[in-house]
Amino acid sequence: MVRNEFSKKISIVGFLLCTTSFAVKCSDAERLQSSQPPIVLGIAYDVSGSMFKNKNTVLQTTHIDSLISIVKLKGGALAFGLIHDQSFEPLIRLSLEPVTGRLDERAQKNRKNKGAITQFRSSLSTLLSQPRKSRYTDIHGALERFTLLFNEPGFPVDSKKLFLFLSDGLHDQRRKIYQAVKFPENVTVVAVGLKSKIALKLFKGKILQFESVDAAVSYIMRMEN
Repeated sequence: MVRNEFSKKISIVGFLLCTTSFAVKCSDAERLQSSQPPIVLGIAYDVSGSMFKNKNTVLQTTHIDSLISIVKLKGGALAFGLIHDQSFEPLIRLSLEPVTGRLDERAQKNRKNKGAITQFRSSLSTLLSQPRKSRYTDIHGALERFTLLFNEPGFPVDSKKLFLFLSDGLHDQRRKIYQAVKFPENVTVVAVGLKSKIALKLFKGKILQFESVDAAVSYIMRMEN
């Protein structure tokens, strides 16, 4: 009888220690997550014919999922726009909260984030499935729209801002000559397929160049995880 009571006490103590240890680990993870600045990620995707000649420059669903996971982890916003003949169209946007707080708060944020991601993916799928009927390529329209995004006053001051530019940069000269973008200084530009001379004109050479979307997304994942 004494041995059974002793065993019960040991089991209870062990359970409490495990529970406490789990709570401490969760608390530490939340503190680490909440201490990370939110991320604002813009994606400009060129759907002109010249970009589809090379499969390395084609954006896949897996790339989008990876980038969403970064925003989901840290909180922040993801915005997507096409580069075609109407590039100044409103961006498709996704806003996510970092999942922290009490269990009920975490569950609520998870549900909200899940709904937002589902809606974003649906809008993105609709956009990408539209037939390509571009009469010309308007690079500047897209860059002007993302300039508005990165200069919005609503983002926290410590936000990390990334711009994934998936384009060779070839622009229809009937529209405008190449002009340097007016991004804030804290925007990191990651480019795929962009010609060096055009990179110099648009971004003054201050970009990270990659030869494939895979490599660019992998770099962003390593940098932000």
